[in-house]
Amino acid sequence: MDLTYPHALSRGRLVRAAEVRHRKNDFPEGFECISCGEPMIARTDGELRRPHFAHQTDVTCCSETYLHGLAKLRFREIYLACLDAGEAFELELPHPVCCDARPNSFRPGCLIKSLRGTTSYGTIRHDLTKRYQLVSEETIVGEFRPDILLANKSDSCDRIFIEFCVTHQSTAAKLSSGERIVEIKVRSEADLSFIDARLIQARTANQGFFTASDATVYGFDTTRQKVVPDHCQCELSRFRLFAVFTKSGRSFMYEGTLSEVEAWYRERKSQIQFLRIYYGSIHHSEYSFWNDPEGDIEKKEETFKRAVWNVRQSGQPIKSCLICHHRRKELYYRGTLYCIERRRSFKSNNEAVDCRSFSPRT
Repeated sequence: MDLTYPHALSRGRLVRAAEVRHRKNDFPEGFECISCGEPMIARTDGELRRPHFAHQTDVTCCSETYLHGLAKLRFREIYLACLDAGEAFELELPHPVCCDARPNSFRPGCLIKSLRGTTSYGTIRHDLTKRYQLVSEETIVGEFRPDILLANKSDSCDRIFIEFCVTHQSTAAKLSSGERIVEIKVRSEADLSFIDARLIQARTANQGFFTASDATVYGFDTTRQKVVPDHCQCELSRFRLFAVFTKSGRSFMYEGTLSEVEAWYRERKSQIQFLRIYYGSIHHSEYSFWNDPEGDIEKKEETFKRAVWNVRQSGQPIKSCLICHHRRKELYYRGTLYCIERRRSFKSNNEAVDCRSFSPRT
């Protein structure tokens, strides 16, 4: 099969066909294939096709193997050139962005969300050459053989695996080994442009498809990046504060902005034994009931019921009609509870606090 390639090897060095056109006498040893090692010829005189290499004879050669070999050779070549010239070769890591505007609030360092509800990410660039002065191909490290190994010359355990994924992803054992790994998808030579740019723009595995990067990192520290935004999103959002009071076992849910619920809590802090905060943003469609409080009140009631049961199951003392044997479930509608024992309905679940018939479910 007659495949054409833009690169070949000459005396073990990577050569581009374009650079051979005017320097044919500089390569008396000829050329060999990156993939199969067979002799190649440089075709550089055509006007219709770009300069390229082709096998001298009809051989079976794999383009995937060629891409994989080219990626390793090209990366090592450019990385060594950066080390020699004192130039940077950078890795751009994503970091979830968290708000540092309210460090002493209920939500210190909360993740900043986009309008569609996904986590916002910032990036930090790291110059790999400052920390990793050694670069090698196919070096055995324990049970693994990474495509490229970057290592610190003073600490061999301080290292990064660079893996080029042409047809198969790295094994699950390797990805979960704890080693720092950068896995880069390569489908064509165009996907190697990051090498000439000396910049790997990566994503984490849990970022999914919200980034177009073909490089995924494993085992790296991508902790939250603190920023102080111009406007704290917490003041554009609504919160529900669920509290259970110490002496009475009375439960209550207060709704408001973060500042409002914090002020409410500070006034009653000494009386509260259990506290939980629920977050809902008016920007997110899944919390659309904040825009129409009356139209979807059942969602608020469901949140309240779950909170009461969570307290009950945790062993905390609480008295609520919602967990009483005498509550008639099917008549719980829009804030109204019906007591079978007392044969009447109530608006407040805290009727149980002073009720002699209160019988909590187990």
